[in-house]
Amino acid sequence: MERTGDGSEVNIRALAKAAGVHSSRIGELLSGKQQTTSARIAEKVAARCGVDLLVLWVPDGRTTRTQRRTR
Repeated sequence: MERTGDGSEVNIRALAKAAGVHSSRIGELLSGKQQTTSARIAEKVAARCGVDLLVLWVPDGRTTRTQRRTR
């Protein structure tokens, strides 16, 4: 990814810093070596890029937490 939603440049290190992860994690996501990440990281990367979350990520699995049954 070379440009954000507003046209400004962004690099792997800047995305990693915004998401609070090592730059290798972002590199693996960009290359396809890693295909999923947590919602927290996805939201931070999308925010840093200046785009809606769904522009970069496709939700996978449950979108709500399941409630435990108590006896």
